[in-house]
Amino acid sequence: MAKLRLLGLLLIIAVLTGCSWMNPYSDVTKVNIRLNGSDYLNPDLRGRPSPIVVRIYELKNAVNFMNADFFSLYNDAKNVLGEDLVAVEEMELTPRQRIHLRYRVAETSQYVGIVAAYRDLSSADWRYIVKTVPKEKLYVNVVLTSDGIYKNTDPRALKVNETLPMNER
Repeated sequence: MAKLRLLGLLLIIAVLTGCSWMNPYSDVTKVNIRLNGSDYLNPDLRGRPSPIVVRIYELKNAVNFMNADFFSLYNDAKNVLGEDLVAVEEMELTPRQRIHLRYRVAETSQYVGIVAAYRDLSSADWRYIVKTVPKEKLYVNVVLTSDGIYKNTDPRALKVNETLPMNER
């Protein structure tokens, strides 16, 4: 009987803890990002798809981020963005790979920026930015292709206002 009570209590705690991420009354701004590497991601000189370095920036303001050139931003983000930079994370994305990221952003953060280090920067849309909404959840779903970062419009993909399946939260 005691084991049954303990099991019931643990089940209730697990359910309540799992639901806390999706709490609509949260006082924390949450950002859920899905990066999708296309089949033709970042082609090399022979046209073969290649991995790409991606950085996610948490920002207070977007002006410096949008005005910076790629190399200044990539090599010296702290000086280029100054006090607007709250946090940055770097990862590698390979062709056909999906990466799911979840962030709780600072109250002062108003934007999330994505930068991808394309081999051919001159013909790529290497920067993407979205505005956060304080104390709400934001879903960002982008695809990185041969020539840039774009909102994912694949009908099978997660849409901006949809929730993730339970196994992906």
